Amino acid sequence: MTKQQIAVYTYIVYRLGNFPMSQTEVGRRLNAKPEMVNMVIRGSKASARLQNGIAVLLGCRSWRELEDAALFFQSAVIDGLDLRRVAR
Repeated sequence: MTKQQIAVYTYIVYRLGNFPMSQTEVGRRLNAKPEMVNMVIRGSKASARLQNGIAVLLGCRSWRELEDAALFFQSAVIDGLDLRRVAR
């Protein structure tokens, strides 16, 4: 996994834990197998439909917006900001 993929994966898992929503539930809502959801989240498979669906479920308008939020989240963790104010 690249550094960006790790940041995206970590952010998505963090956000899903706050809902709480499992990857199985994401798959059910997006009509996809949980394994495929996991592969998309990890970055080992690309599916625009699932990427955008996951982004929308997490309150973003697009996968790109979710990636940007993940990178900001990663820098906040490294810089030690208060994550309760950072996470949407």
